[in-house]
Amino acid sequence: FDTAAAIERVVELSRQHAETAACSVRAVGGMGAVIVGNQELFEQALFNLILNAAQATGPGGIIEIRVAETDADIVVGVHDNGPGVPPEAIDRIFEPFHTTRSGGYGLGLVAVKACAEVHRGSVTVGPSPLGGACFRIAVPMTKSA
Repeated sequence: FDTAAAIERVVELSRQHAETAACSVRAVGGMGAVIVGNQELFEQALFNLILNAAQATGPGGIIEIRVAETDADIVVGVHDNGPGVPPEAIDRIFEPFHTTRSGGYGLGLVAVKACAEVHRGSVTVGPSPLGGACFRIAVPMTKSA
């Protein structure tokens, strides 16, 4: 599937969702890469990351989906301008039932990790140039569209 089409669908969905509609969600550059895999599963993982970013930033938050290609991978990063991930949570953030959010269940990032692994990839978290967190899904590249 074409990452640009998948990302456009998820961005449009996020503009209609109650928890993400009050944020600025946009895709930035690097479109046209092709991933061999399950588009719906990938879109669900991407939406989970956008929803988490919206919950972290709150109304008026900025969320950017950035796509880059390395020699071997397509990397889709979800950046936000929220508070970031507490350093003490980074080692456990992808564990089942671990949450940093009141009322959270700790399963969203587990699903994102499972999606990345199904696509023979990985997910990582780090700081974003926007000031908050950046979650990156890296999957092996097939070709450019």
